[in-house]
Amino acid sequence: MCIRDRYMGDHVKQLLEAEAQANETVEKANEEKKQRLDGARFEAKKEISKYREEEERKFKEYIDKEWGDKSDLRKLEERTSDEIKSIERQYRDNKDKVIQLLLDNVINVDLEIPKVVKGIFE
Repeated sequence: MCIRDRYMGDHVKQLLEAEAQANETVEKANEEKKQRLDGARFEAKKEISKYREEEERKFKEYIDKEWGDKSDLRKLEERTSDEIKSIERQYRDNKDKVIQLLLDNVINVDLEIPKVVKGIFE
């Protein structure tokens, strides 16, 4: 083997070692990147959870402030319920009367010409 072949063999060996080292560096960088992304995801989830809790607390305070005492809401519900019952009672009481009135007006048609209309044609 001549010097030139040995010299080229050393360079090839150096190139292969450099490639292996580069691959190792890339793998290490990818692993670090993955770890940083996982950490960022964890921190983001933690921050989102904290934000959600704060907004839910604010919303609850707003609802408590706006609606205050629940007795106002209960009074409104009771009054609405009473009005609905009253309307239903009126419906039951007047349903038969209204049906009879409609039937009377449909069945008993007065065929006499009103005086006002007669006066126009005389």
